[in-house]
Amino acid sequence: MTERFGGMGDEAVVSSPVLYAGKGAGKIKVLFLTGCTGRGGAGNSLFYLLKHLDPAVLEPLVVMPNEGVLKSRLEEIRVPYRIESRLKERLAEMRFRGRNRICTMASVVLNAVDSMRFTFDLVRMVARENVGLIYCNQMMVKLMGTVAGMVCGTPVIWHCRTLYGKTFRGWFFNRLAQSSSVVRIVAVSEACAGNFPSAKEKVQVVYNGADLISFNPEVVQGCVRRMYRIGPDVVVLGFVGRIVEWKGIDILLSAMKRVLARRKDVVLVVVGGSPKRSLNLLDHYRRKVANGRYSGRVLFTGFRTDVRPYLKDMDVTLVPSVAPDPCPRSVIESLALGTPVVGSATGGVPELIRDGYNGLLVKPNDVAGLAETILRVIENSELRRRMGSAARVSAVQRHDAVEVARRVQAVILEALRS
Repeated sequence: MTERFGGMGDEAVVSSPVLYAGKGAGKIKVLFLTGCTGRGGAGNSLFYLLKHLDPAVLEPLVVMPNEGVLKSRLEEIRVPYRIESRLKERLAEMRFRGRNRICTMASVVLNAVDSMRFTFDLVRMVARENVGLIYCNQMMVKLMGTVAGMVCGTPVIWHCRTLYGKTFRGWFFNRLAQSSSVVRIVAVSEACAGNFPSAKEKVQVVYNGADLISFNPEVVQGCVRRMYRIGPDVVVLGFVGRIVEWKGIDILLSAMKRVLARRKDVVLVVVGGSPKRSLNLLDHYRRKVANGRYSGRVLFTGFRTDVRPYLKDMDVTLVPSVAPDPCPRSVIESLALGTPVVGSATGGVPELIRDGYNGLLVKPNDVAGLAETILRVIENSELRRRMGSAARVSAVQRHDAVEVARRVQAVILEALRS
């Protein structure tokens, strides 16, 4: 177990808001429990939340399983953290090199044992650190945080960033949400709020946010056209996100075959990598493109810590998810940079994209429909320009990270008062 403090950059000082809790209010220690350390949206969203919370009101302590990308970012804004190796991002996180059923089952069992042991550690930590509230940042940690809250008599808030659907997991978390220790649930979309029909009174929807200063289209400099020597007349399409099956890369590549058969003035840039300790789909897709008829027009950059220079050079961002996507950060960050989005009409995406205003919606798993929509935006530069202007406006109105932090902080303080 380690605890670290980092330096504070000038940007953090300038952009940090002042959010008053009221006269005479004491500082409350909040333990932020997360299994995601930066490659996924949960880690990035937590960083922006912590960056803009008022340190005069709330004293955060982050507990996470590894350093990941999040460690350096927490040090940048001087938020203390602890590394707990028994904490896992996913119950099915692989512990062995083999990918067979025996290795998978053994990994699940070992991870479950570690999770139980970590729960006991968490109980002791909450008591020792005089924690006033446990904030569960994503799915895997909800059970452990809730159990610790029950034992310690400490209120618990869930931040729901997952869609469970009609599964055992969905039924289980809906029942667990009724626990008296779970006092509030912050859902990143109305779609996520639907996970908890038996605890509707605890749910508040707060969409993810982007740092509008960092994602200022007038300041951010693009890098894609320079890196790959792409001319000004070529339309750059982009995908940004984890390379996992449900993100719809297969559908996107199939649609691109149709697009490239009709237009040569287009390039697709895929930014992202495969999650650690999971099937390396990035290499699979690279081989598929190398062996297919893509004319060198599909490029894979791999994982990038800072996606802004890549998003900035994209004329359109594509979100072809084949499963319900709760509230993808790639959509919000694209909107903040004034980039229109073509996305699957599933999950929380239709809550972020107004069809024809700041982007276009397509049916999930519809190769032909996606291809035709891509061709439509390629062939209509005025449509791209108009939707791009509206994209930035919608980000300013609904996805300012400062306002998101203000709303979440209000939820925390209201939960403590109640």
